[in-house]
Amino acid sequence: NHPPGSPKGGTWGTVKYVGSTTQIYACLGCLCLGVPGLLVLCCPQDEKDGYAVNGKVYDAAGTQLGNATDVKFVPERRPVATGSKYETEEEAEEE
Repeated sequence: NHPPGSPKGGTWGTVKYVGSTTQIYACLGCLCLGVPGLLVLCCPQDEKDGYAVNGKVYDAAGTQLGNATDVKFVPERRPVATGSKYETEEEAEEE
């Protein structure tokens, strides 16, 4: 499955972004620490599903979020078949 309007052959994962939770933390940080509290914005706390393909990242609705180098995208770790000595396909591929 891929989001509407995006090419096939990509990878699902999560995208970290500055949303309402991060903004609340930044406000609290400013109240407690002053201007340095804004540094919270450098470490987004909000997450949503993302799809990376051809160097671009899309959300689940198919909206392009940006280039893979500009968006904090973390690929999903895919589990392997039951009974395998590996926990993920990535570990199996390494050997």
